[in-house]
Amino acid sequence: MERCANTEALNRHLDKQEREETAREDLFKFLENELEEHRIIVAKIQEAAKDYKGFDFTLDINEELIGDI
Repeated sequence: MERCANTEALNRHLDKQEREETAREDLFKFLENELEEHRIIVAKIQEAAKDYKGFDFTLDINEELIGDI
């Protein structure tokens, strides 16, 4: 049976996608505790920004947080 270059390329692409998804899942599992700590800290920051000295700085804080990414 002849080998089809398109089928082989598709199979390589699908294999890469599968490996990438597995790696992504492994990474998130590996960083699970750190991500939870991050969520807690961000929630505290956003809560403080909601009514800081009578002003809502939520958008400013969100921009600051995103700017660090």
